Amino acid sequence: MYKSTLFLAMLFGAAPAQAMPLPLRSLAPELLACALTALAGLMLACILLRRSLASAECAHTLALQLATEREARWMADQALAEQDELLCSLVCRDEAPLGVAAPGRATPDPRLVRRLVSLRTELSQLHDSLAGDSPEAGQRLGDALRKLDGVLQVVAAARGGRAPPPPAPRERMEAAA
Repeated sequence: MYKSTLFLAMLFGAAPAQAMPLPLRSLAPELLACALTALAGLMLACILLRRSLASAECAHTLALQLATEREARWMADQALAEQDELLCSLVCRDEAPLGVAAPGRATPDPRLVRRLVSLRTELSQLHDSLAGDSPEAGQRLGDALRKLDGVLQVVAAARGGRAPPPPAPRERMEAAA
């Protein structure tokens, strides 16, 4: 870009009158200056067009990246909302006091405990990965983890304390370190 401009300036500006072609020597200097100015303007327009196209391409790439990140966040919010509804339905359904089983009520299925523990692990990993990027999502995940810990305690009480203890929340792990 700079080299081509320098070359043209040297070609037309630094050339002695004897080195100029015969048709250019017979032209008025004003006309020659006007033609060179027009040529310089066209070159400048080409350079600016090229920069504009590069900027537009960069903006398009960033817009696509933003759309992808927004979609990923929307999907994470939807998954979190579904898990929150599941937790609320599990917690709200249990109206009996802790440690007192209703007559004819069976103990919770061990598969439920495994699913809840795996859900807690997944939510904890998601919380760790989003903690620095989105404080709002981290806070919502922390709330969901606390609710899930409550559900695991209810299930453990219903099973007579036979449920595996949930992993320590992130706050307790950081305080212990």
